[in-house]
Amino acid sequence: MTAGLKISPGQIANNPNDNAEFKKIAKQELRAMLARAYRIVHASVGDSVTKLEIERLFGQVLDESEGEDAIPYPDGYQAYQHLISETSMKFDETCIEASFAKEVDKIEFLSQGARSGSESHIHEYVEKLLLINHELKDSCFEMPDKLLCFHVLHNVTKFNEHFVSGYKGQHAGDATWTVSFHAFWTKLRAEIRADGLSKDVLTHQNQQSSDILATTSCRDMELESLKAQVALLAAKLDNQPRPSHAVATVLATRSAPTPCQECEFPHFPHKIHGCIGKALAEGTISDSQAAKAIPRGSGPSVRGAQVQGTLHGAQRR
Repeated sequence: MTAGLKISPGQIANNPNDNAEFKKIAKQELRAMLARAYRIVHASVGDSVTKLEIERLFGQVLDESEGEDAIPYPDGYQAYQHLISETSMKFDETCIEASFAKEVDKIEFLSQGARSGSESHIHEYVEKLLLINHELKDSCFEMPDKLLCFHVLHNVTKFNEHFVSGYKGQHAGDATWTVSFHAFWTKLRAEIRADGLSKDVLTHQNQQSSDILATTSCRDMELESLKAQVALLAAKLDNQPRPSHAVATVLATRSAPTPCQECEFPHFPHKIHGCIGKALAEGTISDSQAAKAIPRGSGPSVRGAQVQGTLHGAQRR
C-alpha cells in the first residue's frame, strides 16, 4: 500500500504530531528500561537499610517538567549512581583506615631506627622505609623524597655525626641534592662504602658495648660488696643484748642527772615519788623500793650509795 510513496528525510520529524508521538513513545520506553534497571539494582543490594534508602529515593521518582500530570516511576539509573557513590565513599574510608594503621607502623619503625651505622644496616633500614612508603602510596601519609632523605641522614648521624656533617658540607648551596631519593641514596651509599663507615662504626660500637659491660660489672661488684657489709652489721646488731625499753628511752633522751631540789643529790626523779631520798625519809617507800628506783645500769654498791646520798640530802633539808 505504500509502494511508490516517496518520503524525504526529516519528513516525520518535521510533522508536529508525529514529533510529539515519537517523544511520548521514547519516554515510555526509557522509563520501562529504568524500571527494569531499578529492579536489578534493588535485587542486588543485600543490606536491608540500603534497600529502604533506595526505595525511598528512587522507587517513585516524579518528573517535575510534567507538572500535575506527572506519573511516578522507578529510576534504576539514579539508584545505580547512588550505590557507586556510597561504595566509593566507604572504600575511601577503608583505605584511610588501612593507611592510618600503616602510619602507626611507620612511626614505630622510625622510632626504632637502624640497628647500627654500618652500610648493611643502613641499607636494611632504607629498604624497609621504602617498603612502608610504598604501602602508603597515594595516601595523605606518603612521605616525599626529601623526607625520606632526612630520615636516612638522621639515622647515619646517630652513629657518625662527623661523616654526615662533612657530607652535607659537600652539597652546601645545592638545593637539588635531596630532590630524588634514588639519586641521593645511590651517592650516599657509595660514600659510606668509600669512607669505611661500616668498619669504623662497628668498632666504635663494640668498644662502647665493652665499656658498658665493664662499668656494669664494676657497679655490680660494688653493690654486692655493700650488701655483704650491711648484712654483717645487721647480724652483729642482732647478736648484741638489747636494753629494756625504759633504759633505752632514758639513754636516748637524757644525758646526766641534775642536782635534785629536795636532796641536792644528782639523780633522775622517780616517776611516782619524785625525790627518792625524801620519799625514803618520809617512809613512803622502803629501802628495797628505793634501791629499785635507781637505774639498773649501776652496780649494787653504787645504787646503795646513791640511795644513802639522796636520803642524807633530804634529811639535811
